[in-house]
Amino acid sequence: AVNLLCSALKSEKDYIVINRIIEALGRIRDGKATLRIIEKLEEEQNKGEIDKYRIKYILESLIRIKDKRALGYIGIYLDFPDKELQELTQKAFDHIEPNWREIIKKERKKSFEEIFKKG
Repeated sequence: AVNLLCSALKSEKDYIVINRIIEALGRIRDGKATLRIIEKLEEEQNKGEIDKYRIKYILESLIRIKDKRALGYIGIYLDFPDKELQELTQKAFDHIEPNWREIIKKERKKSFEEIFKKG
């Protein structure tokens, strides 16, 4: 099911269907979906003006999957102007890496991307 949903996520054009696929992948909680969801996140970030609701679906799915590979990609939303996305990102970090604040303090000489490597 995960592979089929990941393929559909890559090719689907309908806005609502994409959100439902992202949501379904989160409910399945399989780490194989993480990178495909992150691809959608990066597409959203490259658009210029982001879609808050798409980002929320993505963050909520990544919270359910609990894959640490996502942290390097969602970290930018910790300082995002939108309070709701900030709080949801903190929740994601709390669920995926409960000690993330201590890790950042301990590694303060490194950049956020170095601490939570992308890829």
